[in-house]
Amino acid sequence: MIVVIALFGGFYLASFLINELFPKYGEVKDQNLAQQFVGYSSVIVYLLYFLMPLISGFRGLWAVPLLSFFLIHSGSKLFLSIEHDKQLKFSIIALLIVLLSPLAINYLLSLLVL
Repeated sequence: MIVVIALFGGFYLASFLINELFPKYGEVKDQNLAQQFVGYSSVIVYLLYFLMPLISGFRGLWAVPLLSFFLIHSGSKLFLSIEHDKQLKFSIIALLIVLLSPLAINYLLSLLVL
C-alpha cells in the first residue's frame, strides 16, 4: 500500500514541481501538460517499483531509472519545446524531481509505519 501511495503522491508532487519550473524555461504553466510529461517520463520508475518486489535479487535494476533521463531529455526537446541551451539543465532537474518524489514519499510513509 505504501508503494502505491508513494507512486501516486510522487506523480502529483513531481507534476506540481515541474509545472512550477515551466516559467523559468520559457513555458507557460499548464498542469495538464506537466502531468503528461511526468507520466511519460516516469514510466520506467513506476514499472521498477512494481517489479522489484517480484525480482528482489537483482539490485542492479535500481540503476535502470537513469534511462528516464533519455525520456526526459527527448521530451523536453520534442514535447515541451524548451530551448536547446536550457534543455540539459531542465532535464537534470526534472530527472531528480521524477526520481526523488516517490522515494521521498515512500521514505516518509515507511517512517510513519514504524
